[in-house]
Amino acid sequence: MNDVGSSSASAPGSADPAQVCSAPRADDRRVRLLVVDDHPVVRSGIVGMLSSEEDLEVAGQVADGAEAVRLAGELAPDVVLMDLRMPGMD
Repeated sequence: MNDVGSSSASAPGSADPAQVCSAPRADDRRVRLLVVDDHPVVRSGIVGMLSSEEDLEVAGQVADGAEAVRLAGELAPDVVLMDLRMPGMD
């Protein structure tokens, strides 16, 4: 009988998240993020969680899509983490 989840072997093609996340970037640069969410508590929680990661830098945070477009052009982040449903502009 095969118990789902009891095996210590990883699924083919998957990696141990602890190993993937802890590997330093080859160029020692931090990944720059722009966080976009219209809910202040959610945005604050995401920023707080990601700010503690030494290989990430929260370059900016905004509450609406139009401001995200403007700030992304100004800051040129590596990654934009954005809510799918935004007031005004998604």
